[in-house]
Amino acid sequence: MIPQALFYESMDEALTDAVHAAGGPKVVGAMLWPDKDPQEAGKFLNRCLSPDRSEKLELSQWLFIMRKARDVDCHIPMAFLCDYLDYESPTPKNPDTERDRLQREFVAAKNEFSELLKRMERLGGGS
Repeated sequence: MIPQALFYESMDEALTDAVHAAGGPKVVGAMLWPDKDPQEAGKFLNRCLSPDRSEKLELSQWLFIMRKARDVDCHIPMAFLCDYLDYESPTPKNPDTERDRLQREFVAAKNEFSELLKRMERLGGGS
């Protein structure tokens, strides 16, 4: 189950719950800093998410965590941003729908290519 507070006071709080949903500090920390020992990476990630510490995450690391959380259907950080910036809550794309759309486009392009090749061969321009 994805942990979720009723209200988040900071992005650090929202990201902390997202990290837990995505596998925990040790797992996510190891993905962020693969050159570190997983235990140390997890501790460093916790320090980065603490408002009392000077260590902070970069925007690219925020986005990485948000993507990993999104992969497990956790939208806490995105919801926090929308609430904080007075946006309507977004609706995540359904990856199956996106995959299906891309597959349909691929098949259509393949069929169009095959048709073009046949027309070229009829005109004597095919190889």
